[in-house]
Amino acid sequence: MEVLSEHFEQKNISVKENISSHVKANGNFGLTEVLINNLILNAIRHTSRGGSIYIKLKDSLFEVSNSGTKELNKDLLFKRFSKLSTDNSGSGLGLAIISEICRFHQWTVHYRFENNLHIFSIKL
Repeated sequence: MEVLSEHFEQKNISVKENISSHVKANGNFGLTEVLINNLILNAIRHTSRGGSIYIKLKDSLFEVSNSGTKELNKDLLFKRFSKLSTDNSGSGLGLAIISEICRFHQWTVHYRFENNLHIFSIKL
């Protein structure tokens, strides 16, 4: 989180964390780090200036939520090169990579939109 603090500050994004130190996940360290970074960087990229991001790690659930205005197209969400916003700074690969890392580890990734929050959940 410290490494990403500059990104949060640039967009004046408030960040709330609920992270348990007792969670253990079996998996490839490098791929897991890519998954975490992609989810958080995606949230930063797609959160409006002054918005908010919530990060939760409890039991066997990792969740990243960010403020938004409308639900994303679930049919295109995890497809390669799908651009779900007008933001041109991304490659359209981040969520596809997340999906493949989850498949590799036999974890599941889900998206939902509730109370103006995009919520990405990984069941470890």
